Amino acid sequence: MYIPELETIFTAEDTGGMIKGQRIDIYMDTHQQAKEFGVKKVTVHILHQENASI
Repeated sequence: MYIPELETIFTAEDTGGMIKGQRIDIYMDTHQQAKEFGVKKVTVHILHQENASI
């Protein structure tokens, strides 16, 4: 997925049941980076959806 606000492409790796609704969990290199980023509303573009079951 691409997040324009971060100008970064991310790979969804953890698709477990703890994330509900319109939320995603983004990997950060350090705990401090995650704390500084916090919780935000961002735009997400799905670039490729492999093995999707809809």
